[in-house]
Amino acid sequence: MVTSIFVVSAAALAIGVGQVASASHRGRRLALGCCGALQLVMALSIAGLVASSGFADDAKDEGAFFLEDSSQLIASAEPVIPAGRPNWIALSKTLKPEDNWTVASSGPFVTKAEADTELTNQIKAKAGDYINFTLQSKYAAQLLQYKYDADTLRKRLVQPGNIYAETIHSPSVGPMEQVHARIEFPQWFQDEIKEEWRKLTMASRLSKVGLVGAVVLSLLGTTFGFFKANQRTAGQGSTRLQLGAAGAILVIVVAGVVAANYMHWL
Repeated sequence: MVTSIFVVSAAALAIGVGQVASASHRGRRLALGCCGALQLVMALSIAGLVASSGFADDAKDEGAFFLEDSSQLIASAEPVIPAGRPNWIALSKTLKPEDNWTVASSGPFVTKAEADTELTNQIKAKAGDYINFTLQSKYAAQLLQYKYDADTLRKRLVQPGNIYAETIHSPSVGPMEQVHARIEFPQWFQDEIKEEWRKLTMASRLSKVGLVGAVVLSLLGTTFGFFKANQRTAGQGSTRLQLGAAGAILVIVVAGVVAANYMHWL
């Protein structure tokens, strides 16, 4: 593109020079102005040609340098994992939800105490996923947490020999502590959570029956009380009795709905 502008400008300048030589005094002034403009266009074209040919390669080389340098920086920022990891850490990547064991990892921390605390939280999360999958309910682990808190799960599901601590080296931070744990879900644990879930489900169903029965009995009692009061007053003030009964029924229904919202429907 720049080369084409340069060639056209040169041709136009040559024609303009000829016009200057053969034109009148007034035409010569106009031709000189046009030639000056064409010279400016040619100068800009030459500058653009130089920039596109010479400096483009330099810019390309510089961009490649920075790209290569940044990629090397990213690669060097990866932490160095020491040798000696047990095989179950690598095998955990191929596990399925129904498998009877899994692995929890703390992630890197500055101190081992922080890593150990996070490991306990991760054990609870992993065990919760297994409980939810086994019992086919996304609320199972949450509802059973009164029995299976983080510390209890760690003590019962993680053997002392199934904990592996390591010190990884990060180029940007330095040495970092990380802890892994192999979590076992033996048959006794599966049977136990199923039994606890059965008890919780039964209690939930009894609560639902009790709530429905209480609402029905309250409504019947309110209706019976309205007719009884209306009979004693011989129909006098029936409007006030009706309003009172309607208000009582509304209160009973609202109380039943609020109580139902606080219950887990299993």
